[in-house]
Amino acid sequence: MYGKYFIAGWADATGANGTAIVIVWLQGGDNTYYINSAINPTPVVYDGVQQALPYQEPNGPDRTYKTSIDNYVNSNGDNIEGSAFYTGGSDNYFAGYVGIGTKDPDELLTVNGKIHSKEVKVDLNVPGPDYVFEPDYKLSNLTELKAYIDKNHHLPEIPSAKQMEKEGLNLGEMNVKLLKKVEELTLYLIEKDNKDKEKDARLQSQQEQIEFLKQEQEKSKQQDERIAVLEKALAKLTDNK
Repeated sequence: MYGKYFIAGWADATGANGTAIVIVWLQGGDNTYYINSAINPTPVVYDGVQQALPYQEPNGPDRTYKTSIDNYVNSNGDNIEGSAFYTGGSDNYFAGYVGIGTKDPDELLTVNGKIHSKEVKVDLNVPGPDYVFEPDYKLSNLTELKAYIDKNHHLPEIPSAKQMEKEGLNLGEMNVKLLKKVEELTLYLIEKDNKDKEKDARLQSQQEQIEFLKQEQEKSKQQDERIAVLEKALAKLTDNK
């Protein structure tokens, strides 16, 4: 049984009468309570209006309203010392915040410690960053990026270390932002690869031009050498005349 308010006490009358009657004292008013049971119970309200008080427990004492919570009742809910082990296959429902390792949860589930899990699924409330690969996406140039990092000491759109220490991290939003940075980094690498290929092509062209000039220079040298030989031979012929 669960609701906004908690019970003030209970009594198991089954042993005395064999009718499977469990008596529970609840806070009245406009409060709504729900019953989660493996059987189909038939609740009967004894509040002096719907049913008269005191309630005569079969083969037991008279039962009436309480003016205080019994000592065995934890006003914050059930209190179990030691380990709790639930084997039911049905869903469980918690109406309020749940704290593990803390008595002051500030979210639906607050854990003061480490969580060991095989898998964590986070629903996104922000769009995925695949728009980074759209043709009209404006990628910051590296000069602008360096200027931002030099000034702020962290990447654009990523919170600073002080902000993360103070406010913590939203895993869904942070993973999307980190994925965006990875995709932007991929674009930077693709751009760099294209520039390297263009540079390699230019270097190859220049090297081919250098080789061609070397060959032409070698041909010119050989021609000069042949001309020099011919000039010497011509000079000898002239002297002999």
